[in-house]
Amino acid sequence: MGNNFIAYRKLKELREAQKAGNPKAKAIIDKYMEPKADMEAISRLMDDYYSEAPIETLEQIQEPAQAEVPTNEPVPPEQIEEQAEEKAEAIVPAVEDPNGMPEAVQIDITEDLDRELDGLIDQVEVKDYAFKDYLGDKRKNALRAKKDASYFKAFDAAGRENYLNKKKDEYLHGFDGRLRDAERAHNDMDGAISKYSQMVTDLPDDEYEIDVGKAADAYGELTENESIMSAFGRTWDDADMESMKDALNDMVARYGKKNVMAVLNTIREDSNAWYGETKGRIEDSISKYGKALDGLLK
Repeated sequence: MGNNFIAYRKLKELREAQKAGNPKAKAIIDKYMEPKADMEAISRLMDDYYSEAPIETLEQIQEPAQAEVPTNEPVPPEQIEEQAEEKAEAIVPAVEDPNGMPEAVQIDITEDLDRELDGLIDQVEVKDYAFKDYLGDKRKNALRAKKDASYFKAFDAAGRENYLNKKKDEYLHGFDGRLRDAERAHNDMDGAISKYSQMVTDLPDDEYEIDVGKAADAYGELTENESIMSAFGRTWDDADMESMKDALNDMVARYGKKNVMAVLNTIREDSNAWYGETKGRIEDSISKYGKALDGLLK
């Protein structure tokens, strides 16, 4: 076919027929909206569509219009508007890809997806990697390939065993401080939650029942407030305790005792999960270090 679009008047007529429930018109519109529409197939579908009421075919419409003979007869405004639309359609074809086929109109929903995806995907940090870094890695990998387990078999077996145990013990105790800090933070958080739970329990009962939505809102309000969370575990500080008491009283007034208690229970579970994950990461590092040594010295 000579052109890659349907004339405006025909396209408008087909869309109206599609809305009215005409299956042939729907088939033509669906075919036309495909990313790489087959215009020859569309032409055959249109010939079939118009066969019941023969009018000019798609090919005839898309042929260059012959020069019109000017007349002195007045032209109705509706006809002028229709002619202008058809000329505009002839001048501005459908968007085409490099292969000359029409493409479907691209819908930009960037703003919506940016909003919905915010906070869901972590961007992996890509550190600078200079040429000297590449050469350093190359030397290191070559050295590792050379000094494998067979290489260290030349050293005394008892001496290797003593060295292996000493290095594993040093690496293990290198995490003592971090483990103590994590345990202390976990205990502080656990004690704080117990005190806050008692505060909430002592308040008068209210009409609020457990509501998952309200509890989720209260949880977000509490945990996303940096000033409140920085004071959360500092039960030994009178000013921090007073600020926590005010915050909890306000939340109970708005969300209810049961929903605020649900929030505190969830934070306790979060604290336990954090402590378990922190210990797990350290234990995993110790295990990998020990296995690496075993692979070379045992």
